[in-house]
Amino acid sequence: SAVILLGARLGRYGPKGSAFPPSSIPWLALGSWLLCIGWFGFNVVSAQSLEGVSGLVAVNSLMAMVGGILAALFVGKNDPGFVHNGALAGLVAVCAGSDVMHPGGSLVTGAIAGVLFVKMFVYCQEKLQIDDVLGVWPLHGLAGAWGGIACGIFGMEALGGLG
Repeated sequence: SAVILLGARLGRYGPKGSAFPPSSIPWLALGSWLLCIGWFGFNVVSAQSLEGVSGLVAVNSLMAMVGGILAALFVGKNDPGFVHNGALAGLVAVCAGSDVMHPGGSLVTGAIAGVLFVKMFVYCQEKLQIDDVLGVWPLHGLAGAWGGIACGIFGMEALGGLG
């Protein structure tokens, strides 16, 4: 809501307005991968009190990250911003069910989160003209909501989850 309240950056939308290029792809990559590395500590340590699921949480986090990367790579047409944020979308989505999902379900969860991020980022920027520079809403809001739904789906025993 703050993005809508503040409005777009000057020159972003208008007769000659266009997308601003990212400031630095190497810094984007570094920040993304630092978050990805730290995410494993966050997810695994959060599951320490549960008996014997730390390995499952680590594998599920990795699978969701890979799913998010691959989906964002294909849907985002190899755009580095989408690829790096696709990894984060997968990790955000798997947080809700990383201790109960089957690794295959985590891969699918991450892939759908990657697609959701790319499609909704483009939709918000181009159609709704909401200048969410970092894509916070599609990355955290939508990927997180999808992760909660996916936990219920892929956590079912019938699909290999722990129930």
